[in-house]
Amino acid sequence: MKNIQTQLLSYLLYLIVVFTIVSCDSTTGPAATDDGGTSTTNLTLIGSVKDASTSAIIDSAKIIITYTGGTKTAYTNTSGTYTISFNIDVSQEITIIVSKTNYITDTSKVFVTKNAVNNISAVSLSKVTTGSGGTTTGPAAAIYLFSQSVNTLGVRAGGSAETGKIVFVVVDSAGNPISFSNSALVKFSLAAQPDGGEFIYPSIAYTDTGGKASVYLTSGTKAGVVQIQAEINIGSRRILSQPVSFTIHGGLPDLDHFGLASEYLNFAGYDIFGLTNGITAYVGDKYGNPVRTGTAVYYTTTGGIIPGSQTTNELGLSSVNLMSAEPRPTHPTNGAGFATITAQTADENNTTISKTLLILFSGVPMVTVTPSTFDIPNGGSQRFDYEVKDENGNPLAPGTQITVAVEGEGIKTRGDLSITMPDTQSKLYTRYSFTVSDAADTVTKVENIYLKISTSGPNGNNFTTISGTAR
Repeated sequence: MKNIQTQLLSYLLYLIVVFTIVSCDSTTGPAATDDGGTSTTNLTLIGSVKDASTSAIIDSAKIIITYTGGTKTAYTNTSGTYTISFNIDVSQEITIIVSKTNYITDTSKVFVTKNAVNNISAVSLSKVTTGSGGTTTGPAAAIYLFSQSVNTLGVRAGGSAETGKIVFVVVDSAGNPISFSNSALVKFSLAAQPDGGEFIYPSIAYTDTGGKASVYLTSGTKAGVVQIQAEINIGSRRILSQPVSFTIHGGLPDLDHFGLASEYLNFAGYDIFGLTNGITAYVGDKYGNPVRTGTAVYYTTTGGIIPGSQTTNELGLSSVNLMSAEPRPTHPTNGAGFATITAQTADENNTTISKTLLILFSGVPMVTVTPSTFDIPNGGSQRFDYEVKDENGNPLAPGTQITVAVEGEGIKTRGDLSITMPDTQSKLYTRYSFTVSDAADTVTKVENIYLKISTSGPNGNNFTTISGTAR
């Protein structure tokens, strides 16, 4: 009798074990599909779905998992729970989309750890409520861009915003956003990209009660244009949106795309203090695009005063004003009056890069002419060489007017008689000449000739006069 009892007890324990195994198998619901995993699994997700209002379990809720490497789909069982197992390469953030007819779809992101069982917080679904008119819409007929958070993104690690949000809206044939009862699965893809590691997330999403579905774009390490397209497949029909474009730019400064320029190469600041000369740094990244707005550029000068720093604008320009003041500059090679302007910033390797610019501070005008006296014979001519320069022998500032006036009868003049100074640092623009010729006649008559060479402009005014005769 004792043996019979022992056998019955063993059989009863066997039935309990079998029942437990069957029950555990049944809690997984219909078999999960794996679009990117392998037969060997190192990750298990356990979760549940309930009604947000009543806390009642929800069976047959659809669970879609998107992760790096694929997509996983399963359903809750009669206990409202689900278990999904698949393989991942590294621990990562995944997207969980939970949907059920007559309920609002829930999308959440969860960080999961490989080689472990991950218990997912219970998802509460809210029931769909009809609008004030109780109207419903038809199925999806078209998909459009609803909103875009930004139009441009910075390259990765460039300091600008690297992620942008795009919201699409799906409408029926009457142009109304589809209701939740006609919720559609939207797939997102990159139609064009610079292949710098940019990506979108998630790759799929269900439309919400307003017919909208969202996706995020994160930039990569290359500048260029990215186009995102949304797609819906209903039976044999394929519905596509127009591509939505982002531009990626705004990396860190690059020496080959770093330049420095001035409003004037020559300005009258050696003896006149308080004059300003605009200095602009042109700062681009290694892709030839403007660096991100707000990139700092540092300035210094060997003459006058300049602001220490200024940030770039949306075009990659950083501008400051060089002001004439002490110290009056002296350059080791070019001499008195020449100052070196230096602009500095940092590149992607945190290395300081710099560009320099030579600026001439020109001084007060001086005028000299040779010969200082003359007697032109009948029918003869005389060449005059003159210089107009500052006290350091440098050319005067741009816009300076130089004029030669000759008074006397029976003479002609030719040469450098009226000059407007360009923006130059060359001393070739300090030396000029002209010729005075006497008209030949049969009667020799001595005429007094007066010459005046004058200059006026930003550096000030000055002149010199000489006189002589012509026969």
